[in-house]
Amino acid sequence: MIVKDIRKIYNRIDIQCSFYEDDVYNNCTIIMITPVKVINFTKISVALTCVWPPPPNATKFDIISFKILWYMCYLSNILLLLPLLSSIYEYLDDPVILAKSVCLCCAVLQVTIKMMVCYIRQNCFQVCI
Repeated sequence: MIVKDIRKIYNRIDIQCSFYEDDVYNNCTIIMITPVKVINFTKISVALTCVWPPPPNATKFDIISFKILWYMCYLSNILLLLPLLSSIYEYLDDPVILAKSVCLCCAVLQVTIKMMVCYIRQNCFQVCI
């Protein structure tokens, strides 16, 4: 019984949304979300950070190009982090610039850590795909 319910949920997830437009209450249609759509959305959303691993049957060229692109993105994150840390040190007396720098620094650190974790766990993610 429970397994059938889980399979139903896994195979089709329904989402209902509603919003107000011109003071009239409208309902959106039901959106069918399948696991394939979720995986495709995730793949597109993480494309810029190079955390989506190449498929297990990728050629050597694909693997080398992925590694080169990953190292370039990682280097870009580190090089962006350096001036942000410098601006935090320089503008301790200006709260607006300090807040912006700290927020951007946290975001860059988060992306960098996620890239490292995904690179380390790349084999596990390939199996999941």
